[in-house]
Parts: sequence; C-alpha cells; structure tokens
Amino acid sequence: MPVWFALLAGTLLGTIFNFITTGGYAFRELSLARFPRFVICYLLIYGINFMLIELISGLLSDKILSQAILIFPMALLSYVLMVRFVFFTK
Repeated sequence: MPVWFALLAGTLLGTIFNFITTGGYAFRELSLARFPRFVICYLLIYGINFMLIELISGLLSDKILSQAILIFPMALLSYVLMVRFVFFTK
C-alpha cells in the first residue's frame, strides 16, 4: 500500500483513540472543545512525518527504516504541540 495511505489510515484511526487516551490519561482533560485543535495538530504531524519520510527514504532507500528513525522525534513534536496548543491551561 502507498506510504501516504498507510499514514493517513493510521492517523485517522488513531486520532479518536488518542484524543481519548491522551486527553483523559495524560492531560486529564476530555473537553470536546479541544478536539478541533487536536485534529489540526494531528494533521500537521501527519504532513511533517510524510515529508520527512520522503526526504529520509530518498537518502536511505528504505521507508520503514525512515519511519523508525522518525518515531521518537515525531512523538516529541506531538507532545510539544499537545502541551502548547491543545491541552494547555490558562
């Protein structure tokens, strides 16, 4: 299956599950008012992840290895975006 489709399917399926788990467990905030910002952050992460996979796999010729290299940087980016733009407290 194409990389863009695999990433998109994983992102869509994971978004709802992750909103519940991230919002409820990590940040203790499940307000649906935060869901649109959560989705925007996930779309941004998806786009950055896809572009970086294409860039790195062009150098390594291996998309799976490229994603493996990106796992921790993308998780860190996701956490920073969630803290600053989705689950922040005023």
